[in-house]
Amino acid sequence: MTSRLRVRVFAPSPTLRAGVKALLDPAHLIAVEDGGQVGVLAGDVAWLMEMRFGALAELEGRALVALCVDPLVRRAFETMGLSGYAILPPDSDERTVSAAIILAAGGLSTHPQTSEPPSEPADEPMSTPVALTPRERDVLGAMARGLSNKQIAHALGIGESTVKFHVSALHAKLGAASRTEAVSRAARAGLITL
Repeated sequence: MTSRLRVRVFAPSPTLRAGVKALLDPAHLIAVEDGGQVGVLAGDVAWLMEMRFGALAELEGRALVALCVDPLVRRAFETMGLSGYAILPPDSDERTVSAAIILAAGGLSTHPQTSEPPSEPADEPMSTPVALTPRERDVLGAMARGLSNKQIAHALGIGESTVKFHVSALHAKLGAASRTEAVSRAARAGLITL
């Protein structure tokens, strides 16, 4: 007898969790509550990153299926050490969600075809304002002070993998290829003062 894949569902409300769980049943996937062995985490990525896991270290080596529309999530996922991942629009049907979960559990990465925002030349100011979360602002400020990921993690009381996630998100949002470029672009955009 084949064991069924166990999926931990995360979302900001019981209604949304129930909706994602309902998508799993027809595919014979088992939705589990907090704790226990799970093959895949699935749900609302923004809530996961901001509210649910203070330390993203527990995601390393796991599979993650995110229901979101942010094209920058892909860049962040690629740096998180996930065993597999899928990024799906929130209105995905049950067959798509189930297939993505199975593929992610198998170590594959899938995402919608999106064109990533082009990097702007370093000597030009950013054309659109950048919205940063409070935690991204904290990490950016620490980067501007020259702190390493480990030092930032200690200073903010978060895991080093969480810092890596925020640094990746900052690189993506600022269109930067390095920490130095990210800090420079943020300063030019008025996001930080050096």
